[in-house]
Amino acid sequence: MDLEGVISRSEPTRLRAFGRMINVICFFLLLLVMGTVVYGLLLRAEWEDSYYIAAGIALIGVISLLLGLAQQEIAARDKATWRAMAEWQLSATYTKLKARWADGEKAGIVAPTVDSEDYYEQLMEVLIEDMQRATEGEAQP
Repeated sequence: MDLEGVISRSEPTRLRAFGRMINVICFFLLLLVMGTVVYGLLLRAEWEDSYYIAAGIALIGVISLLLGLAQQEIAARDKATWRAMAEWQLSATYTKLKARWADGEKAGIVAPTVDSEDYYEQLMEVLIEDMQRATEGEAQP
């Protein structure tokens, strides 16, 4: 099984650019609608000499909505970063496992298939060995 085909599922550049353009357009339209509502409430407050509390609540709502959108964008970037790190780790582990199997096949040992339990046991062993080496490297000055 080749993990390279599974892992590299990147979108075409045009599709990503189009998605970003749609996101920017929607964001500006959202800002336009929020600005219109707040401006309307401020005009109403000025005209009636009241409604100031409603305008204040609308401003607080706009700020909280923008903060929520920012947090959502940060969470999406974190998820993408963690996914890329996990994919890199699995790819590196699979490469090490392929090298180990190549040595075993030279000695006459058949490499396990993806359907066998040995495959995942060996995959986890390589991951654990890497983690132990990393923690030992951090512990040494």
